[in-house]
Amino acid sequence: MKKKVKALAKKKVKASRSDFIGRCFLFRTASYHILGRVKRVADVCGTNFFELETGSSWVADSGRFSEAMNNGSLCEVEVIKKPNHLVNPAACSDILEWHHELPTETK
Repeated sequence: MKKKVKALAKKKVKASRSDFIGRCFLFRTASYHILGRVKRVADVCGTNFFELETGSSWVADSGRFSEAMNNGSLCEVEVIKKPNHLVNPAACSDILEWHHELPTETK
């Protein structure tokens, strides 16, 4: 078992910047969650940021996380109507692809 864990730990996930464009993700950091569709990867002072399309959301309460990811149900979400929300992927604890409709209204 230890050998399998070590082998998985050594395996690197490679993704190009273009792999994210046009897809929806839930970005989780230590203090907040952001949900949105990646418009482009922007270089800001030498750091790659994901620029999200207008209509990204701050998820204040995801509810049961498995239900959010499996069904797209969220308890409390605030839609950001202004454009150009930037997310630094280096600040994320994880980035999960969102396979559901994005919220369009604050609830």
